Amino acid sequence: MNMDKYKKDLRKSSKEEIEAKREILNGMISEGVNNQDLLKVSQELDKLIGKYYKLYLDKK
Repeated sequence: MNMDKYKKDLRKSSKEEIEAKREILNGMISEGVNNQDLLKVSQELDKLIGKYYKLYLDKK
């Protein structure tokens, strides 16, 4: 597997993780989950987004 394909697969995987975490967060908000739990999931989502953009910028 060449490096470009590997990076592309990582970006795709990261994007899927972000979407899954976003769905979880939205569900928690609609259920009225406490703020500490929302903050934890939101921080996890922020880390995933940061990871995705680092991979995206490495593409250039």
